[in-house]
Amino acid sequence: MPSYGYRKKRLGVAVSDVRGILRLAPGTIQSPVGTVSAALVPYLKGCCLVDGQMCFVLDAQAIASAPLGAMTPVDAG
Repeated sequence: MPSYGYRKKRLGVAVSDVRGILRLAPGTIQSPVGTVSAALVPYLKGCCLVDGQMCFVLDAQAIASAPLGAMTPVDAG
């Protein structure tokens, strides 16, 4: 697997619920601004509506690069 110039990092994310993993067409992903708490926006690539449920696309690079303690539990709604 190519490294694309990134150092390998392991990333663990604690979430309250995972209902599946989806493949999304890039055109279906929209800006999360105005949809979720502003505190979450820097850590999201976007969001989309799937079967009436809001799905969030995480930005793994932003999460992995966040200073320790910068990410605190936030209610998405």
